[in-house]
Amino acid sequence: MRPVLIGSGTGYNLTMTEAVGGERAQDLEQVVAERLAEAERLFQDFSELTPYRFTPFVRMFDSFAAYERWKRAQDNPWYR
Repeated sequence: MRPVLIGSGTGYNLTMTEAVGGERAQDLEQVVAERLAEAERLFQDFSELTPYRFTPFVRMFDSFAAYERWKRAQDNPWYR
């Protein structure tokens, strides 16, 4: 049986048998787990190397007008 190409000419190079098979799903789960482990390791390395603690900026406003007033009053150009 000749494999059918999916998305021929659009940059995709998976064959129908590669895209549908059960082995493919297991391989995908393994790849996702490996990438997650790598991302966690990279973040751990980042945390150990940087002298700054990561604190996300979170601020809530009662209305969009209140947000605009706050934004205009900021001295830091990143918040304007």
